[in-house]
Amino acid sequence: MLDLALLAATILCPALTTFWLVSRKLGEGHDLHTKARSVFELNTEHGLIRQGLLWLAIGIPLSLGFAFGLWTWSGYEVSLTTEGYKRFAEISLLPLALMSISLPLAALVARFHSTQQAARQITLSRTKNNLDAYYAHRKAMFEYFKEIDDTKYFNQYTFSYKTHPVIHKRFFIGTPEDGTPVIHKHAFEQIESLIQGAASHLRGVLDGSNKDSFSFYLAASKNIYHAAKKTKYQKNIHDNERARSVCAI
Repeated sequence: MLDLALLAATILCPALTTFWLVSRKLGEGHDLHTKARSVFELNTEHGLIRQGLLWLAIGIPLSLGFAFGLWTWSGYEVSLTTEGYKRFAEISLLPLALMSISLPLAALVARFHSTQQAARQITLSRTKNNLDAYYAHRKAMFEYFKEIDDTKYFNQYTFSYKTHPVIHKRFFIGTPEDGTPVIHKHAFEQIESLIQGAASHLRGVLDGSNKDSFSFYLAASKNIYHAAKKTKYQKNIHDNERARSVCAI
């Protein structure tokens, strides 16, 4: 029974001491429990030297080997001779074997850490590329409208093709994290249908073919209003007298 207790103490004491020291020095958090849990996680934001798991992989085998070595080496004296080295190798098989485990464990942790860092780098690169693609698409849309010259109606009312930022969001589906957005076909079809309907009603008003011109005028104005509402310009059309004049035309 005493031997089992000594064996348990020989294993637990160095392992727990190493774990406590690593948790105190490299653990992240405000309390010991959080710090102790964090040492088992690889943080890709820090270098390998600051990974608690690496020092556990190195420290625990070394401390266990040294603890078992104390029992093995007790009663012997240091002898820097051939016989002394031979005797040391014979009695230190278990301690040296335990200590040697630290090398492959440390290499394994280093490999895991580099793999996670590579995966994180790929994720960051993909996110950056998606953001660049999204905002490049958005910028290209606005640049397209800037190429359109101002239009002057009846040599009196001048309108420029300025686009509201919400247009891109309403007519294209997607988020910056997803990269280049896709066309919102239904939104385009709605706007096209409203504009075509307004043109059809106004054509009858202008050529005098419709007897009830006022009703067709109201219908065309309604279509234009709803088209403007869907493009975020309903306030401008409601408040701007020049816009209402164009609607009347």
